[in-house]
Amino acid sequence: MQPRTLTIALGAALVTTLVGVRAEAGTASAQTIAMHGATATRAGVVDVPAGSGGLEQLPFRTYATGSAAGTPAPTTAQDTRSPLLSIALGAQRTPALADSDNSVGLTPPDMGLGADSTHVVQMVNVVGRIWTGTSASAAFQLDAFFLASGHFVSDPWVLFDQESGRWFAGIFDVSLGGEEIAVSRTGDPTGTWAVYVIQYPGVSGGGCPDQGKGGVDSNVVALGFNEYSGNGCSGGFLGAGIEIFNKAQMVAGTSVNFVYTNPLPQYFSLVPAQALSSGQTTEFFAGHDMNSTSQALHRVTSVGVPGGTVTLTALADLTLAHPYPAPPKAKQPGTANKLRSGDQRMQHVVWKAGVGLLMTWGEGCTPAGDTKVRACGRVVATNDGVTSPAVTMDAELAKKGRHYVYPAATLNSANDVVVAFGVTSGKIFPQLDAAAAALELDQPLR
Repeated sequence: MQPRTLTIALGAALVTTLVGVRAEAGTASAQTIAMHGATATRAGVVDVPAGSGGLEQLPFRTYATGSAAGTPAPTTAQDTRSPLLSIALGAQRTPALADSDNSVGLTPPDMGLGADSTHVVQMVNVVGRIWTGTSASAAFQLDAFFLASGHFVSDPWVLFDQESGRWFAGIFDVSLGGEEIAVSRTGDPTGTWAVYVIQYPGVSGGGCPDQGKGGVDSNVVALGFNEYSGNGCSGGFLGAGIEIFNKAQMVAGTSVNFVYTNPLPQYFSLVPAQALSSGQTTEFFAGHDMNSTSQALHRVTSVGVPGGTVTLTALADLTLAHPYPAPPKAKQPGTANKLRSGDQRMQHVVWKAGVGLLMTWGEGCTPAGDTKVRACGRVVATNDGVTSPAVTMDAELAKKGRHYVYPAATLNSANDVVVAFGVTSGKIFPQLDAAAAALELDQPLR
C-alpha cells in the first residue's frame, strides 16, 4: 500500500500534514443484532431557562481492560506543496462559557456544539449558551432545561439537523439512569423545546448509560452510549448500547416509539452518524476496539422506523492502515501539569451521500521529525457501500512538538474534509484550531 500525503491549511497560519493509506475490508460476515421496542411520552415543553445546576462530578469511564499506550505509528515527511484550501476566522462569539458559569468542574469539560447559518448553541458540563449572530443569551442551567432539576447530569451533546430544520440535544442523567433528549419546536433554538426523558430499558433501573452521543438521518434520531452496571455508575462495563427513536414523532412533539439493544459487550463507544444529506434512510454507527494493537473498524447499520420494523446489522469489520494506541497526556506552557488527552475511543461521525462515513478520534503517534509520542488526531473515511466496503482515507493529524486533541471532522459542500481540534505544546497555550483538506481517494494532492 502506497502512502498518500494530504497538505492542509490551518487557522493561525499553522501548516501540518495528513498521511494516509487505503485499507481493506475484514473477512467477517454481517450479523443481525437483536432489538427491543418501547414508547416514551413527551415529558414536557420548556423555554430556554435559568435554573440551578448539579454539584457532583462523574469520573472518566473507560473500557475494563484500560487503554495502555502501544507502539505509535510513525508519520511520513511533511509535504511542502501550497495548501489547496484555506480557513478564514469568523466573528468571535463572546462571552464564552467560563468556569464561573459551571457548578460542575469536570475536566476536560464535556461539551456539545451545534450551528446553523444564524445560531450557535454550546453546552458545557451543566450550562448552555446560545448566540444569535454575535449576540449571546444568558448562560442557562442544563438540569432545568432538560426538566431534570436537582439531578446529576453530564455529557451534553447538541446538533442542528438541516433536513428537518430542527435542533436536537441530549444529556446523560446519572440520577435517572438514562438520557434526556430535547427537540426544538421551530428552527429557533432560543424558543421552545420538547423534552423526552428516557430511562435505559436494557438494564434494571437504567444502570449507567455513559457518554451518550446523538446522530440523525431522515427517519430516526439515534443514541449511542456505554453501559456500566450500578445506578450512579458504581459498577463495571457491560457493553455499548444503542437507542433509535422515531424522528417524525419527536419533531411533532408527540409520544415517540423507539427501539433499543441490550448492552453489547463486543463494542465500546458506538457513535451514531449525523447525516449531512437528505433522503438518508440508513443510520450508521462506527466504533473500534479499546486495544492499542487492534486495527479493526466496526460499523453497524439501522434500517427502518420505530413503530414499524427496525433491523440493526453489524457489518463486516474493516481493517485500518495501522493500530490506534492511546494518546499521551499533552504538555502546556508554564507548568509540569499535563492536559488529559482522553483515550482512543471514537469521537465524531458524519455521513454524506456519494462520500460515505467520515470519523475522528485521538491517538498516540510520533510525528515526522519527532522522537516522542504525541497526542494526534486520526481522520478516517469509508465509502457508503455495505456489500463492497472500503476505507477511502486513513490519515493522521500530527506535527513535531505539538499535541492535537479531541478532533471532530465534517464535510463541506465541495466534499472537502474540515477538522476542528485542540492544539497545545510546551510553547503553545491550549487553543482551538481547524484544518481543511481536499478528499482525494486515489492520488496525492497537487
